[in-house]
Amino acid sequence: MSDWDTLKTRVMNLLGDSAGVRYSGAMLEQAALQAIRLYSGTLPQLCFLEIEVPEPVDEVTLEEAAGLSAVISASWYIASGNTRPVPAAFTWSWSAGVPYLRFPQAQSGRLRLVYSAGHTLEGLLGAAATSVPPVHFDLLAWTAAGYAMQLRADVVREAYGAKCSEAVNISAAAEKMILHSRQQLDRDRKSTRLNSSHRIR
Repeated sequence: MSDWDTLKTRVMNLLGDSAGVRYSGAMLEQAALQAIRLYSGTLPQLCFLEIEVPEPVDEVTLEEAAGLSAVISASWYIASGNTRPVPAAFTWSWSAGVPYLRFPQAQSGRLRLVYSAGHTLEGLLGAAATSVPPVHFDLLAWTAAGYAMQLRADVVREAYGAKCSEAVNISAAAEKMILHSRQQLDRDRKSTRLNSSHRIR
C-alpha cells in the first residue's frame, strides 16, 4: 500500500465515506493535490544540489532541481580542497519551463544550491517518494478532506442550485476545516523558524 493509499483511506474515514460512494477517486486525488500545494506553500521542502561547472559560465540551468519553487542561496567551491563555499550573487528565473540561475560574471567550479521545493506523496501522480513528515500526515488528511468537501459542495450546487442547503452546509464545514489547517500550518511555520533561530545562535 502506497502512502497515497494510506492517506486516501484516512480522508475517506474523515468524510464518513469509506466505500467511496459520495467522493470519487478523481475528487480525492484533486483534493490531495490542493492539500499538498497548501502544505508546500507554508512548509516547503528544503533541498540541496551540487553541480560541477568545468568551464566559466554566467548562466546555469537547474533542470536537476526537482520540484523547485525558489532558489534560496548559491555558492561556489572555487579552489580544489576548499571546504567552505563562497556565497555568490545571483538572479534566477524561468524560461520555457526551465529554471535558470544567472551570475553577474562568469564562474566555474562546484556550485552548491539551497532551494525550496513542493512536497510529494508516494503513489500520488506517480511520485516515488514521500517528503511530508509522518507527524503531519493527520493534518494533511484533514486538509485534503476539507478540499474534498469543497469539491463535493460544488457538485451538489451544480445539481440542485446555489441555495441548496446541503451544498451550503458542506461548504461551510469545508471552510472551517481548511481554516483550521491554515492556522495550524502557520503555527508550525513560526515554530520551525523559532527553532532554526535558536540553533543558529
